[in-house]
Amino acid sequence: MECSGCGFEVEGGFAFCPKCGRRQPVPCAGCGYLCAPDFEFCPKCGASLGAPAKAAERPAPT
Repeated sequence: MECSGCGFEVEGGFAFCPKCGRRQPVPCAGCGYLCAPDFEFCPKCGASLGAPAKAAERPAPT
């Protein structure tokens, strides 16, 4: 993939361009659409892009 900031060839899976530091598009896990790095949801399928799964709370020891 080519960086939109500087044109450097960026490997798939890189979150930032190693040459200019610009954030790279984020592929949607649901449909594969390349979303802007600041999107919360995919504009094509509506899947959540950045909300990490919440860890289950452990019960307090008794």
